[in-house]
Amino acid sequence: MRMMLGSVHGVIDGAARSDTSAIRVAAAASGMAMAADPALEHMLPKAFLQLGMATHGAFDSLAANASGGPSVAIKRLAGLTSTCVACHAAYRLELK
Repeated sequence: MRMMLGSVHGVIDGAARSDTSAIRVAAAASGMAMAADPALEHMLPKAFLQLGMATHGAFDSLAANASGGPSVAIKRLAGLTSTCVACHAAYRLELK
């Protein structure tokens, strides 16, 4: 999740500077290639995994469409972060 937050920051920073290359690089850093380790999948709830995969896919989509410019990137980021909000509202890691 720290990587995703870093990507969100990078996309916003790139959009603020109208730097589509920075937007692409930041978004790609949290794409499907960064999805959860398959060894962890059996420990995580199915709905959590679905939200996570959708979020990673949305980062890839944002990266692929970065040439649309800052306004497109920000609109896509707003949609993408709705899955972040939904996941954080539903799941919490509690250490015992």
